Amino acid sequence: MNGAIQIVCGRNVFISDNRIFGGRRGIWVESCFNTFISNNYISCADTEAVYVAKSSDTSSTIPKSTHLSIDRNEINTIGRNGVYVQTCDNFDVRNNNIFNTNIEQGSKDRGGVFVEKAYGGRIKGNRIRGVEKIFATLGQYTATEVSVFNTKGTGRVIVQGDSDFKAISVQHKTIIYEKSARRAAAKLKGGVSLSRNSYCEKDVTSSSFAS
Repeated sequence: MNGAIQIVCGRNVFISDNRIFGGRRGIWVESCFNTFISNNYISCADTEAVYVAKSSDTSSTIPKSTHLSIDRNEINTIGRNGVYVQTCDNFDVRNNNIFNTNIEQGSKDRGGVFVEKAYGGRIKGNRIRGVEKIFATLGQYTATEVSVFNTKGTGRVIVQGDSDFKAISVQHKTIIYEKSARRAAAKLKGGVSLSRNSYCEKDVTSSSFAS
C-alpha cells in the first residue's frame, strides 16, 4: 500500500471523517474521477498527507485524475508536503489547516501545498503554518490556469509560468517567479497578475493582500 487509504481508477469516491496516524502516506489517489477528500485528520505521515499520483500504468486509458476536491482537512506533522497534486485536471484545494510540514528536511523544497503538471485548479482559504516548510504554496510552471486565493498563515506563495495569482493574504515574504524575466506586473490591491515568462518578487504583510 502506498497510503493508509489508496484509491486507483475510482469513480465518484468520497473519503471523509477518517483519522490517520503515521505510515508512509495518508491518502493516495491515482487516475480517479470525481473524488472528494474532506474532514480527515492526518498526522505524522512520513511523506505526504494527501498525494495525487500520476498513473503507474503506462497503458492505462485513464492517465490522470479529474474533478478532485480536497476540503477542510486537518494535516499536522508531515515529512514532506501537506498536499501534493500532480497530473490532475479541475481540482480544488480549499479550507485546509496544514501545520508543520517538511519535517524530513530533505534536499528538495517542500511545504504546504505543491502543484505540478495540473490544469484548471483553485487553491483557496488554506491556513498553513510551521517553521520547517520552504513554502506555503507552490504552483510550478507545469501547472496552468491555477488560481490561488486567501492563503493564511506564514510562508512564501510561489506561482510560476501560466498560473494566476490573486488576493493573497500571507505573512512574511511572497515570491512569484518564472525563469525568464521578460515581463512582470504587480499591484498591492487586487493581488498580483503575471503573464507567462514573467518575474515578480514582493515583500508583503498579511494586510497587503487582505481579501
